[in-house]
Amino acid sequence: MGWGGGPGMGPHGGHGPGAGPGWMGPRGGGPAFNPVSNAEARLAYLKSELKITADQEAAWNAYGSAVKQQAADMQAFRTAMFSSQTPQDRTTLHANHAKQRAASFENLDKGLRELYAVLTPEQKAQADLYLGHMRFGQAGPRGRW
Repeated sequence: MGWGGGPGMGPHGGHGPGAGPGWMGPRGGGPAFNPVSNAEARLAYLKSELKITADQEAAWNAYGSAVKQQAADMQAFRTAMFSSQTPQDRTTLHANHAKQRAASFENLDKGLRELYAVLTPEQKAQADLYLGHMRFGQAGPRGRW
């Protein structure tokens, strides 16, 4: 017997440990996954790691607002996807979300450029380890965003 549901099955009926309906990877991702909370925690961690100064606070806040808006948009999209009933509803949600994501990334790019403009060379080197790729839920250099 595998992990629970039969040979090679995870405890939730899917393949491998932890896999099953609604399981979306080792960091979670089911209906209860909260990108906003993860983004806020990650921003607090990054602000500390980068040692943001009072003079850099405005640029940091603009960047943080863009990150939190992306997280809120993702959370709203996920909620809508879990409650949509038809393939047509889901397709429309995906199309609208794609447009929203494009605008959101433009806003994030602007915030990131403004933040980099006020960082010291040492902070930029540290930021290069952490920023650039959206991966809510991981910390440290491997979890860049």
